[in-house]
Amino acid sequence: MTWCSGRWLDHGGDGEPPERWLHADDDGIDLPHGAILYQSQEGAGPGSVMLVNDKMELATAASMTDLIRILRALADAIELVEGNRQR
Repeated sequence: MTWCSGRWLDHGGDGEPPERWLHADDDGIDLPHGAILYQSQEGAGPGSVMLVNDKMELATAASMTDLIRILRALADAIELVEGNRQR
């Protein structure tokens, strides 16, 4: 898991077995406009991705592909609002 920060407490330092270890990328991935993308996964279970800014969580999904779908749907909805306002 190349994206995991591998912090000691998350990886068995508190006595948890490997299937309970929390994999997370502590610093996240910086994106434009102050957004940060974080990934996490417990043990070998399903992971999740979360898009945040400095004030709140913007979107969470099971995968990057799902997050992209959510963001595209939001962009489509914003375009509809814009189109309705221009009428």
